[in-house]
Amino acid sequence: MTKRTHTGSYNTVVSCETKMLIYVQSVRFHIDLDHFLKSSREWYDIKFLRGKNRTKSISYEAHKTAYEAVLVALV
Repeated sequence: MTKRTHTGSYNTVVSCETKMLIYVQSVRFHIDLDHFLKSSREWYDIKFLRGKNRTKSISYEAHKTAYEAVLVALV
């Protein structure tokens, strides 16, 4: 278990992947005004990791480049 700060949050985003996913989804749905997924038909074609087009898959190279950038930033 990671030591918590005085505010009750984890020290780093890496320590709490769930918190990061919640943040990403809140940005997508509340700031970007993405669909609120009221029915399952609305989200079948939506990609979780996406580019500018929310129904088009992003390439392996795009995934790889993004993950490498994150890993370099964390080290």
